[in-house]
Amino acid sequence: MRLADSHPIKKTLSDMGLHIYILETMVYYIGGLTDENLFLSQDIENSIIQRFSNKAIRQAITTITEVAGIYSSDVELPYDQMIKDALALMSFSDPDLHLVRRITIPAIEHYVNHHGGAKTFMKTSGFVRYLGGREDLIDYLHPKLIHFIAEHVHPSLAGSAVNFEYCLTRLDKVIDILFRDKGVYLNTDYIALQDISTLMENNLAMISAIARASRAYSVGVRNSHLELDWTNYFCSRAAEESKRVIAEVMETQQNLININPSVMGAAKSLLDANGYCMDSPIEKNW
Repeated sequence: MRLADSHPIKKTLSDMGLHIYILETMVYYIGGLTDENLFLSQDIENSIIQRFSNKAIRQAITTITEVAGIYSSDVELPYDQMIKDALALMSFSDPDLHLVRRITIPAIEHYVNHHGGAKTFMKTSGFVRYLGGREDLIDYLHPKLIHFIAEHVHPSLAGSAVNFEYCLTRLDKVIDILFRDKGVYLNTDYIALQDISTLMENNLAMISAIARASRAYSVGVRNSHLELDWTNYFCSRAAEESKRVIAEVMETQQNLININPSVMGAAKSLLDANGYCMDSPIEKNW
């Protein structure tokens, strides 16, 4: 059977191709803005691109193992060396924790300086958070368009542009919710910072892809119809991921339960036990 006839392989290759397309798009997008002197600093954007590059490398390793199968470990074939090179490249990258902090801390400081106040840092009670959560839920489900980007891009990208604007509005709402809940301790909450970083990464990737695809179709670039399709597909996936992340934050507020300590507590148990600490399901206790 041909590889092109295998649906699992086509799915894996499509994910790999999409990662490469978005990574290339973000690099050219930031490079173009830099050439026009529209950026004074690219620290946040560079960290986002580096974090996305690590995801692309991990996807490349998955692609090699799923497509090549057992042959990916054959030293006489190039796949084994490809995996070693990918692992070596990732080892030289900064840890994800450092990248997340470099992405989110400046963004949070900027948001607080422009939108924060005494209420932002106030640690509210659970009942007050619940009442505020009702209003947050309305803003999350029905955000308002501000920039109307869909009017300035190719018509087939209108849905992606609207999703991007929704994600922008919801990002501000998430930062506001997390700061109301955690105050200045948000800077030390890795799980919350990771959520914000994911939202910012999706936003940069979406606007970069929308701008590239709209220009490509307007000037008649070869395969521009594929760029439109790939952009709409990615923006749909990115918007759904952002909605899922934001919904988890909203659910935490509604249920008055913070799941982050439980997640971190599981890791602490593994570290304290120096390994997996659960007894076997067939273990006898007598």
